[in-house]
Amino acid sequence: MSATDAIVLAPIDRSALIPAASKATAAGIPVVLVGDDFSAAGQKQMLTYVGVPEPYYGAMKAKFIVSRLPGHKGTVVVIHGPRGLDYVEGQKAGYNGVFSKKSGIDVVEGPYGNFSSEVGLSSLQNVLTRTQDPKAVYFDNDDLALGGLQALKAANKSGVITIGSDGAPAAIAAVRKGTMTATVATRPYATGQKSLDVLKAYFATHKAPPKIVRVLPALITKQTLKKLKPSDYR
Repeated sequence: MSATDAIVLAPIDRSALIPAASKATAAGIPVVLVGDDFSAAGQKQMLTYVGVPEPYYGAMKAKFIVSRLPGHKGTVVVIHGPRGLDYVEGQKAGYNGVFSKKSGIDVVEGPYGNFSSEVGLSSLQNVLTRTQDPKAVYFDNDDLALGGLQALKAANKSGVITIGSDGAPAAIAAVRKGTMTATVATRPYATGQKSLDVLKAYFATHKAPPKIVRVLPALITKQTLKKLKPSDYR
């Protein structure tokens, strides 16, 4: 074995780290991805991707909203993170696939911005000036959601379904308190553990794993928190 036996990479897009992974693979060093997969051009340069495709999150969150909307009807506002980021664009593909099949749902696309509570607050305030009666707000992540909750409170909007993702402690606390409807825990700790398990098995058997090893996210609601253990959503 080389001085470096394996590499776990967390790319921020699907292409930027392909050259680095290619060099590692050529040197016989297996590369496992977490956080994001490579594009088709990079599939031969990595052993596997541990996680789920980004559209999975979008579809999961959209299905939750649909399940909570009376009659599966109403206006759904979407508050975005940075434009072009795989985590953002992938979610959009996922929720569009769900919402487009429901004729009673009107999607209002909010602005794009950084993942921060300040952006969540200002973005939703902006949308509420032209959208008076949203039934649900879909946030690309929990930081945006925590800011957006402030905007809803200031506008006296109660009963609005709200969902974010990441499973941040502050968001889980808000769900437990009842100020936020749900979040989807992306489970980074479990993903890290699984990536090491995959490498351990690979070194023991030299058998390549599937190109995607799934670590399924966990839906966190006030109800599911009564059943889930912390290890189920870390």
